[in-house]
Amino acid sequence: MDFLNFKMIDQVVSLDKENKSIICTTKLPESSSIFDAHFPGFPILPGVFMIETIAQAAGFLFVGLEGIKRMPILFGVENTRFRQIVQPTAQLMVRVQLSHYGSGYIICAGEIDHQDANIAKVEVRLKLIDIPTKETEQLVHHHCIAVQLPM
Repeated sequence: MDFLNFKMIDQVVSLDKENKSIICTTKLPESSSIFDAHFPGFPILPGVFMIETIAQAAGFLFVGLEGIKRMPILFGVENTRFRQIVQPTAQLMVRVQLSHYGSGYIICAGEIDHQDANIAKVEVRLKLIDIPTKETEQLVHHHCIAVQLPM
C-alpha cells in the first residue's frame, strides 16, 4: 500500500472472469503520515482508505474483465460496515464481486479480511468514463502491470 501515490492494491491474486470476481492483497506500511495523525500513539487505518481499497480492487476487476476501454471512478458507497481496527503492517485480503453492470456504472460488493477475520464490507458504485488522455491510459496500463492483473 502506497498512501502517497494513492495505490491501495499491492497484488492481484486471482481474477475469475466467469464469476466476475477478484481477490487482491495489500500490506499496510509500518509508518506513514496518515498514521501520525490517525491517531498519535495509536495508529489505525482510516475507514475511507478501506473504502478506497475496495473501490480500487473493483476498478481492477472491471479492467480485468473488459480491458482498458473505460475508466471506473468511485461514485457511490452503500451498506458500509467496519468491523475491526486495522493497524500498520497488517496484511489484508480484498475480495470484490461484480453485482451490476449497465447504464454507465458498475456496482460491486467488497470485503476486506485480516487474519481470517472480516474487517470491512462495502458496496461501491463506479461510474465508467471515457479515458481522458493517452497519458491516463498508459498510467492505468502501468498500474495493471504493477499489480500483476491478468489481461
